[in-house]
Amino acid sequence: MSNLANYDKSNQIEIAQLTIEKPALKSDNKQVLDITSLMDQFIIYEDLMQNSISARLIFRDQVNLVGTLPIVGGETITIKYRTPIYDEFITQKFIVGQVGERVISNDSSNIQMNQLMLCTPEVWWAVNNDMNSAYQGTYTEIITKLFNEIKTDKKILDSEDSLGINAYVAPSISVFKCIKFCAGRANTKSSSALFFWESIKGFHIKSLKAIYDTESAKTIYIEDRAISGINNDAEKVFNSVYSYEYLSSNNRVRQFEQAAFSDINIMVDLTNARIIKVNNTYENTIDKLGIKLGKFKLNDDGKSIRDKDDVYMPFRKDLSHLTQFTRDSNIELMDNLALLINIPGDSGLKVGDIVYMDIPSREGTEITTEKFSSGKWLVRSIKSLIGKTSYSQVCEIVKDSFEIEVRE
Repeated sequence: MSNLANYDKSNQIEIAQLTIEKPALKSDNKQVLDITSLMDQFIIYEDLMQNSISARLIFRDQVNLVGTLPIVGGETITIKYRTPIYDEFITQKFIVGQVGERVISNDSSNIQMNQLMLCTPEVWWAVNNDMNSAYQGTYTEIITKLFNEIKTDKKILDSEDSLGINAYVAPSISVFKCIKFCAGRANTKSSSALFFWESIKGFHIKSLKAIYDTESAKTIYIEDRAISGINNDAEKVFNSVYSYEYLSSNNRVRQFEQAAFSDINIMVDLTNARIIKVNNTYENTIDKLGIKLGKFKLNDDGKSIRDKDDVYMPFRKDLSHLTQFTRDSNIELMDNLALLINIPGDSGLKVGDIVYMDIPSREGTEITTEKFSSGKWLVRSIKSLIGKTSYSQVCEIVKDSFEIEVRE
């Protein structure tokens, strides 16, 4: 639930708790200290391509807390915060994995600053416990069983069903490596590959098809802040970007009309504002060995079956030979068009959300919505920068298709 009327540029974040807990053999010997007043910045990292979130705490260490407590690793950091427009608080627990180097603050106070590199309790548990068991079921069921092996405070696992019954033996490796392997082989009804990641709202195992089919979490405006009235519009103030940039490595956009096996490749050159249509030169045929890739080797990783100049990928009962195609193409298409945006902090926004981008088009003095790039974008990563009174997010958002039909 949110109420934008409560949003104010001078009141962007509410921190209800920031504590450090020293581990102890007995619960009644626990040391819990409130370090809210020491905090300079708390940074939380989320990424669709990572198994878990991580964080970094920068604090003013006038009392030499690192040396006197002492902080040596394994301590629990708990932060509870929200954007004032929401009723719900976000509560995250982290474990100190590394104590960073002490530095001197940039201001005139010359106060000593310390950094703590933080991981989640799930990662801390996984580092110290390898999996060595056998599992059977769909890959989604196997991943759920692996997830339930983690002995920490249980987080939500938001999952999508996969096809086929499989058997998996965990060969004495980390639970997250096991989950990553199973997610990489899973196939869904939509023939879309599964991705496993953690956001501030829990863990997820979803296909890109299921993600893109969801409603937009919010609309983000790229607005000219000189436009009259924007500073008086709470929604525009909260949902407008501070700054944005197209990532330099993605100035050409590729769109496949028929996914990975298309015979027509549309190239969109954003720099020169032109569209190029190219016919692909490869053919795909199926025979008893598998899928013949021909000259265009989509999956030539040294593990395929070779026959003279042709490359074959063998069939697998769990259909993971098809999953590799869709997974590679999904990841490749995610890089078609990418934006880096800096926005006011929103504790309700998470990695894996869909946002609707309202991108302006200026024709003379008239400002309209640009139809080509505007529309649904996927939030692939978020860096949340939490200060005592300030809160902003740097988000990488990606797009693999367009709102309007592309014509030559």
